[in-house]
Amino acid sequence: MKKLLFLGGSFSQVPAIKRAKELGYYVITVDYLPNNPGHVYSDEYFNVSTTDKEAILNLAKDLGIEGIIAYASDPGAPVAAYVAEKLELPTSPLESIEILGEKHLWRKFLLDNGFDVPNSQSGKEVSNFNFYDWNFPLMVKPVDSSGSKGVTKIFKESEFKNAFIYAQEFSRNKIVIVEEFIEKVGCQIGGDGFYGKDRLDFVCFGDQYVDQNTNPFVPAGMMFPSSIEEFLKRKIFKEIERALSLLRVQNLSFNLEVMLDKQGRVYLMEIGPRNGGNFIPQVIESLTGVSLVDLALKSAVGEIDKVSVFETISQCCFGYYAVHSNKVGKLNNIKYLLPSTISIIDSSMFKKTGDLVEKFNGSNCTIGILVLKFLNKEVMIDFYNNVDKYIQVFYE
Repeated sequence: MKKLLFLGGSFSQVPAIKRAKELGYYVITVDYLPNNPGHVYSDEYFNVSTTDKEAILNLAKDLGIEGIIAYASDPGAPVAAYVAEKLELPTSPLESIEILGEKHLWRKFLLDNGFDVPNSQSGKEVSNFNFYDWNFPLMVKPVDSSGSKGVTKIFKESEFKNAFIYAQEFSRNKIVIVEEFIEKVGCQIGGDGFYGKDRLDFVCFGDQYVDQNTNPFVPAGMMFPSSIEEFLKRKIFKEIERALSLLRVQNLSFNLEVMLDKQGRVYLMEIGPRNGGNFIPQVIESLTGVSLVDLALKSAVGEIDKVSVFETISQCCFGYYAVHSNKVGKLNNIKYLLPSTISIIDSSMFKKTGDLVEKFNGSNCTIGILVLKFLNKEVMIDFYNNVDKYIQVFYE
């Protein structure tokens, strides 16, 4: 029985932990939150921070693990790669994982290799930035955060200092990046994929949904399959494959965010070196029959050689929706008014009646996640265009 060290135990990680047990692995979870739900399903739990790479390395040595995984965890990904390199376990190069995981390094990589990329600058102090000849609006972000936490759009230089301070609150390394605002066409494109030994074996694109009335920069859902045209999918596919080939990754599960502009340019905003959160891999499996969870788990313990992916596309559509609040308040009830053409196939609620909920300014403010099945694309689009008609949040 192979020992798999699992960095974390959050709600998004529970399906992967359960699946690892089904595959016959001895699962050890580790983080500094003993009440995380994933620890209930593991064989052992250790209270160690997933960002303390030396402590994780020492624990991994003591346990004699055969694999380590940071499923759906941005801060855990470089730690997993560091430990795997030290112990000669399956991994992609640590340097490549760090480039993929930090926005300023990723933007430099894209620029150096001829990809389309927005102008940007980064630093740890307000004085590091100079906006002479820059066109507003601009986006201010922490370089090492996910779920749109700490992100602000500014329209003039006088707004920068507050946006910088806000971004640093969500950064572990305290580096902030400022970049030009991209006038995208259509939805932002998201999804997950898997890059094998020397090629992009699988990717599934979805259309990101945002609540314009609450926060237009925080993903509140995603629709699968994406509505973008096939030639654009092929174009994005080739850009992702080229980037990951240059980085010399192997058997890498990844989450992506892509924008297209009016000129048809492809902006690879993020290729996160881990599976997506919000149950995106489960949504994709419902649509395609491809288990990205299995690919990630088997890769971590060296059981992947040559990948053969067989898609069986469902006639139905699928998506996730992040139940959220447009204000601060105490949660009373959530009412679902769904027709027979829409069904909830999985759900995970992070808040209960009486809990304080925050305005949806980042994924950390999510009330819960729903995985939804739709009869067809028209029904799906109608749901995301009229969410308030189908899901209502009440407060005390």
